[in-house]
This record gives sequence, C-alpha cells and structure tokens, in this order.
Amino acid sequence: NVSGTSDKTPVKEQLEMLKTLVPELETVGFLYSSSETNSKLQIEWAKAACDELGLKYKDFTASNSNEVQQVTQSMVGKVQGVYIPTDNLMASNMKNVTAVTSANKLPVVPGAIGMVTDGGTCTVGLNYEKLGYQTGQMAIKVLKGEAKVGDMPIEYQDQLDVYYNSEAAAKMGMVLPDSITKNGQDALASAASSQK
Repeated sequence: NVSGTSDKTPVKEQLEMLKTLVPELETVGFLYSSSETNSKLQIEWAKAACDELGLKYKDFTASNSNEVQQVTQSMVGKVQGVYIPTDNLMASNMKNVTAVTSANKLPVVPGAIGMVTDGGTCTVGLNYEKLGYQTGQMAIKVLKGEAKVGDMPIEYQDQLDVYYNSEAAAKMGMVLPDSITKNGQDALASAASSQK
C-alpha cells in the first residue's frame, strides 16, 4: 500500500545535456564521495547512461573536504566534462570544485539545481513545486475514492526544468547553446529573485 511520486535524479537527461554542451565529449569524469551510498547508486545509473550514449567515463572520488580540490585537479587533461550526482560532500564543496574546473574550461553538470547556483555550468532537474502538485493530484484520486493506493504505480516527473549559470559559462569563455538558454533559466537570477 505504498505509492506517490519519486524524485529520482534524471541522470541520463543530465548526461545528454553534458553531451549537448560539449559536442566533442568523449570521456566524462564522475566526481563524487566514496562514502555516500546514494552517490554510488547514481553513478551506476550514470555509467549505464554513458554506455547507451557511447561515452567513456572515469571515476574520481574523495572521502572528505580536504581531498576535493586535489581530486578535481587530477581530472584535468583526462576528461572533457564533469558529472556530479546529488552528493552532499560535493555540494558543500562546489566552490573548490569549480575553482579548478573553471580555470581548466571543464563544464560541470551536477545532479541538483542548487549546485548550479553554486558554480555548476547547467543541469536539467526536478521542479519540486510541480512534483508536489503531481503528488497532490494522486492524493485527490484516493480521497475521492477514484483509486486505491495499492493499485497506483509510483509516478515520475515528466516535465524537467533546465537551469544554467551564465557567470560560470562566461568564466570559461563558453557560449551556452540556445537549446539550454532558451528553454531554461539562469540559476543565479532565480536565486537572486528568491532572496528578495
């Protein structure tokens, strides 16, 4: 008797975005914490997606904040783009990550929108307001007697939001494709308006 909506990270769509961002992309660097189970699971999904997309990949892991910048530096020259799952260690160290990636013109597609605000290049992610609405619609069906929880499949969000960081792209001298800027919103502008 469990149902509802899932906030599963759209890993494949995020890697497709990285491929759009870097047309010459051959090898993706996976940057994540070696001690976060959730990150390891998302990296398994990412590896499967890379196999489908014809991309190679390399793992780069850190176990604490002191290692993040050095591990990020070790990616330089080995990959053409960086993917970071929704990883707590990396999220709290995005400034250290992007200090290295920006200087070396390595675009970063992270798993969460907040990580774009903190220096990631762009991502496609869930809109939690829409997800909440979708969950509410499911609850209404149950409350009206139109459906039973045990018979309802778990639903996933099919309308994903695109976010980009114009400042991060400019630091790398990168012009973001129209498919990103016209269909998305600047995470920095969104963050600024939410603080007002």
